[in-house]
Amino acid sequence: MQAEQAAGVTTAAPSAAPVNYVVAQPAYVALVPFISEDFSAFRIQSGYQDPRIVRLCRIVIQVAMAGFLLELLYQIAVIFLIINLQPATPTSLIVSNFLINMGVAAILMYCGIVGVKRRNPPCCCGCGHLQWFRGWNMFNATMHFLYFLMRVLYLARGGAQEDDELADETSSSTTWDSSSGNWTQVEVEEEVEVRPVDGASRYPLRTP
Repeated sequence: MQAEQAAGVTTAAPSAAPVNYVVAQPAYVALVPFISEDFSAFRIQSGYQDPRIVRLCRIVIQVAMAGFLLELLYQIAVIFLIINLQPATPTSLIVSNFLINMGVAAILMYCGIVGVKRRNPPCCCGCGHLQWFRGWNMFNATMHFLYFLMRVLYLARGGAQEDDELADETSSSTTWDSSSGNWTQVEVEEEVEVRPVDGASRYPLRTP
């Protein structure tokens, strides 16, 4: 080394090997089932990179979105049936029922999306968004199962037949009383036509 310096010859120090940093590619999750993740309008970026976790995130997101869309269709069908079968139902009652159910469905969808996008951040109570999503879905499924079981037992006990017989025996209808804010029963008067023997005219007779 000293000889090289004396001769005026310098050697470059050996350079370190270049370090290649592997940048993880962002994982995207489709919002709507059966929609490709290539559409940027129907996807979100997952906060997780593990392929197995991303697959679970995809299931969570699509269940949340499908639940919201099904709830929307169900509420529209309910409003249509109420308007056609029970036109006396107050508009405020229909609107409030729609807003409450759709609000709960929107909050549930929000918990699923935020839990996947931000790696399950904690809520104000300390539980993660995905824990809230899981717990509310379990509660919702339990309530639907109990309702279905009650309807099956009701029909098995002949409830539908009893209702038909009761409707034939009684002649009362239920109407909404806006002054008291309650449902009231009103007796329906039956109109009976009495035709004389000669058939010249008809005299309607009201009987209570």
